[in-house]
Amino acid sequence: ERGGLVDYRRFFALMAPPMQEMRWKVVRDAYAKLRSMANGGVVEVVDVQRWNPRCHPGVQSGTMTEFEAREEFLRQWEVTSPEAVISWEEFFDYYQDVSLAVENVDIFIEIVRRA
Repeated sequence: ERGGLVDYRRFFALMAPPMQEMRWKVVRDAYAKLRSMANGGVVEVVDVQRWNPRCHPGVQSGTMTEFEAREEFLRQWEVTSPEAVISWEEFFDYYQDVSLAVENVDIFIEIVRRA
């Protein structure tokens, strides 16, 4: 708590159950795939240019452009350029949040694999 305010991300992180093993493996595999495609061979990073904005529900419904979806995706990590990289911890935290929002395991797996 800071100044009477609650950090909602920290609150939900503390209240959330651990990610199910099946979901964790899919997220781990997605990170490994992106990492293997990243240039430079830097350990523990992912090239965000490999993320597919067409998987975003807003793009699929036509309410958002691919550019807008990419910008939203980058803001998840406070990344300001497409050349930036994302650590495993940041990647996992993002999908931990997605996992909390998607109850159905099969839908979650599809979301991660399509991204």
